Amino acid sequence: MHSIEKVINKKLSGDVRQNALDFVSFMQANEMPLDQTDDWFKYQGENICTLIFGVCEAHNMSGNGDNWSIYWANCDVCWGEGDVVDKATEDLAFRSPNPCGKCPCEHSPGFRKTVFGKVYENACYSTFCFDNPSAEELKHIKTLAKMRKQNIAVS
Repeated sequence: MHSIEKVINKKLSGDVRQNALDFVSFMQANEMPLDQTDDWFKYQGENICTLIFGVCEAHNMSGNGDNWSIYWANCDVCWGEGDVVDKATEDLAFRSPNPCGKCPCEHSPGFRKTVFGKVYENACYSTFCFDNPSAEELKHIKTLAKMRKQNIAVS
């Protein structure tokens, strides 16, 4: 067993560390804790996201090692056609697609998904990947997490 906070404190530093710790704290406070059996943050047994640390060649991340990403679960079941989201949150999601073959999962050749009315061809199970999110971007990612939790609760 590991504590995600210990992993973050070991692998990240500075503002990058604080952003990751803030996100983990938010997820826990909102009843979406990390399931340490498979390292996914979940609500009522449903995947929401997972954290990946280190260099990600598929997303051109390299450098000092202070890298982390939030891989988002299967988004065609995250947000429905009727979900309304602010433009900045939508824009962040649309800037962060994760095409199949760009992550460590084994779901090739990918899926066709529709998120907020936009169709993604060859999308990975982890439809979105948010690399080294800033504090501002985390505000929008938290909005997406709340939406996902609400959609799980009513399904």
